[in-house]
Amino acid sequence: MDDAAGEGAHKASESTESSKPIPTPRFTEGIDSLRYTWLQQERLRSDPDNKWSEEEAWVTYIRGGDRVMGPADVKRYYSFLGHELKDEEPDS
Repeated sequence: MDDAAGEGAHKASESTESSKPIPTPRFTEGIDSLRYTWLQQERLRSDPDNKWSEEEAWVTYIRGGDRVMGPADVKRYYSFLGHELKDEEPDS
């Protein structure tokens, strides 16, 4: 490739649309509402046994007052919140 062709290709690549910055939307009000609505619809679609609603009702009950949770309840609660729990090895 000669110098003129290389210089022309370089100038062409500088002027392409992809080299311009992409504007970022500043107004994000309503995004959380949209996210929550989509998540609720997805949970309904993917949970025909309604187990998620049962867990949600249980968590609402647990959060509703001064409830004492046992070890199994604590694991269940953290699992509901999305935490990954290590499997405990049985004591031998």
